[in-house]
Amino acid sequence: MLFIFVAPVLGMALGVLFITATIWIVRGKHPARIDEAACRLQLLSAALCSLGHGGNDAQKTMGQRITKLRPIDGFCVESASAISIFFATHAGAPVSTTHVITGAVSGVGAAKRMSAVRWGVTLKIV
Repeated sequence: MLFIFVAPVLGMALGVLFITATIWIVRGKHPARIDEAACRLQLLSAALCSLGHGGNDAQKTMGQRITKLRPIDGFCVESASAISIFFATHAGAPVSTTHVITGAVSGVGAAKRMSAVRWGVTLKIV
């Protein structure tokens, strides 16, 4: 419960720290070179953000033991979730990543057999 309040404050503090340090590091450099480097670095930061988000979000769903997942199942869950989220983003519809992943995990489990899914846990998350 504490991190509901701590996480945004930590994000704000780190945002201030990062921009201050970055501006200090690039001072006097040509703006076009800064933009070029920033575009490349943004690919790395986006990947890290995605990894962090996925790792944190997956804890909520995968840790609930909705169904037993093998590596191939995880691939299917993540792929289905990503496509669903891309579709929602394109449609301009905000969605809960947790709910999308829960649905994908349930779908993968149900494809094996309906009784492989702990439906009570699934409904509780949703």
